[in-house]
Amino acid sequence: MKYLYLILFLTTTLSANSQKNESVNYQTQLAISKKRLSNTADSIFQSQLQTELLENIFPHWYGTPWDYNGYTNIPQKGEIACGYFISTTLKHLGFNLNRYDIAKMYSSDIIKVLCHDDSKTFYDFKSFQRYCDNMQDGIYILGLSNHVGFLSIENGKGYFLHSDYSSEDGVRKESIENSYALENSNSFWVGNFSNHPKTIKYYKTNQEYVKLE
Repeated sequence: MKYLYLILFLTTTLSANSQKNESVNYQTQLAISKKRLSNTADSIFQSQLQTELLENIFPHWYGTPWDYNGYTNIPQKGEIACGYFISTTLKHLGFNLNRYDIAKMYSSDIIKVLCHDDSKTFYDFKSFQRYCDNMQDGIYILGLSNHVGFLSIENGKGYFLHSDYSSEDGVRKESIENSYALENSNSFWVGNFSNHPKTIKYYKTNQEYVKLE
């Protein structure tokens, strides 16, 4: 029995240390990404923003469990709801916003705020897919009937990055063709985020994204 307790103790300790190291690594990466993005020339800011999110921010969050009331501020620790995944990662990267205010809004309102009301609306999955086929590479905010996430267009191919309520995987990246959440939505609001000229201005001047009244 004492060996069982020892194994349990070691397992718990290793897990706690792993989470601590992950948190340290994440904070280190955030500092690097924010500095790099702040010093990026306006002409390549859009592509650099997409790179930082896809390669250096989102991967830390993959596998973090979804919960309707989740609002963790630390990847891999606690749960996170779909709106909080958006507001938290953007705030961590250096965008000036209140992550609680943004996360609590309807998906269409999140897009109005973060994308300066620059969006397209579709009411069936096929129309949305056809639109994605001709979109410019970049990071977009995608609002659904009862869900919200990031849409990434990479070399003409679309991916949905979100805290998935339909899967035990939680935060994940999946092709739009294989997303349960997309296939079961009746509405699609596609907001232009990384490619919107105001996104650069807001980031570099630290201008606040203010919630809708």
